[in-house]
Amino acid sequence: MKRPLNRVELLTAADRILSEALQRINNKYTKNPEKIKWSRVAVQAISVANSVLRDEDLAQLEARIDYLEHRMNRRIEDRSRINMEKFTPEERDIIINATKLIYHDRQESYNE
Repeated sequence: MKRPLNRVELLTAADRILSEALQRINNKYTKNPEKIKWSRVAVQAISVANSVLRDEDLAQLEARIDYLEHRMNRRIEDRSRINMEKFTPEERDIIINATKLIYHDRQESYNE
């Protein structure tokens, strides 16, 4: 069984198909019914390329969001450690609970 094509291979294949379709469409010896068929092929190749590129963009955005969330969580932790020494145990509990609530609210707003 053949393995599925990766993104680069899909884009390369779509590019080749699109190039061939455009050559056929622009060839003065290609009859109009054939040009229509090749136009449909060109549209499908463009659609595949667009889908692959959109999926790549989404994957990059997801990775960036994960990275930023990780950095945000580390900063919250770092700030909590540094400033906690100044507060009483009761104040620390309030700060910790407030931080958890804020973080929880942010997570819910991201998931919506």
